[in-house]
Amino acid sequence: MVLVFLYSVNLIIYKYRKLFIFFNIKAKDSVFSTKKQQNLTFIIKPQH
Repeated sequence: MVLVFLYSVNLIIYKYRKLFIFFNIKAKDSVFSTKKQQNLTFIIKPQH
């Protein structure tokens, strides 16, 4: 069942690849910005 679900998801992603890529870039940009902030705060914090 899980494999069938993944296969259908892959088909949908393949069909609407351009839209997914466009939205993924936007999502990744926001995620990376938050991760960069977290990494900076983590680096600034003294590690015990």
